[in-house]
Amino acid sequence: MFILFQKRDFNALLSDTFTFLKVEGKNYFKHFLKLCGIPLFLVLIFIYLLADIGVTSAVSANAYTGATPESIFTEIFSEHWGMGLLALGGLFIVALIMGIICYSYPILYLKNLATATDQPVDQNSIGKQIKNQLGQIIVFFLGTSFIILPLVMIMFYISVLLVFLLVGIPILIFMLPTVYAVLTLAFYEYLTRNVGFFTAYGNAIKYVRNNFWSIIGNTFIFYIITSLITFIPSFLIQLLIVGGGMFFDPQVSDSQIMTSAVTWGIVLLYFVYIILGTLAQNIMFINQGIIFYSEREKEENFFTKRKIDSIGSNNE
Repeated sequence: MFILFQKRDFNALLSDTFTFLKVEGKNYFKHFLKLCGIPLFLVLIFIYLLADIGVTSAVSANAYTGATPESIFTEIFSEHWGMGLLALGGLFIVALIMGIICYSYPILYLKNLATATDQPVDQNSIGKQIKNQLGQIIVFFLGTSFIILPLVMIMFYISVLLVFLLVGIPILIFMLPTVYAVLTLAFYEYLTRNVGFFTAYGNAIKYVRNNFWSIIGNTFIFYIITSLITFIPSFLIQLLIVGGGMFFDPQVSDSQIMTSAVTWGIVLLYFVYIILGTLAQNIMFINQGIIFYSEREKEENFFTKRKIDSIGSNNE
């Protein structure tokens, strides 16, 4: 069983994240995909509807004025605005649901794992916990969106202005992983220990300040790793967008086979990108969870106390 409460340095934070994936990864991702099964299926449907509308509009526009961005948007709004709004609205709602699950699941999984039960964590127990704490989650997201993120944007703009003095470049480099670490550790603190919103952020800032280089270094490394995971589908999507006009050549645009192939190509690329991006985000959150429990161990000595209790029980 993976032990969360341990004091860790930079190397231990890095290696223990991979150890967690090796020990708990199969159970973790299996139940995560079960929990997200219906939302992911709905995402696939809405992406298909949007891709079908986009490709059909491009083909229709190409037949009259050429497949320029302006003509495609005109075709969409004149012929498919109802279905387009329905698909966009549905995708937005499902994205909110997916966001709540994706950001809450890693935290609640590790919280259940930290209680040291022999029963493996499953999606049913975590799903119930997400429902029970849904109000807290919404409050945290709203508070972060309207209080914390505006402050972050102000800091970001100041750093961009300082780039012209060269001072802003290192500030930007360190600011991005620092902000990410504070946001995620605050959410861990908020959901795991049921503290107030500002207390959670205060404790998160304290964690980062106490072990700055190890936390920021780990955050940066796992950002690079997760970016590489999504690089190929992201690159193919950009390639398709840039060179998409070739698919609507008048000689082939009337082909139903070509239209279907382009539609499904877009759908599969975006769906694979979403799947890989979601899994990569989970890996990032797992690393932040290892950091969170490591920092708590330094303050509260859970592991040491547990060892002492086990020694006492064994002597009896």
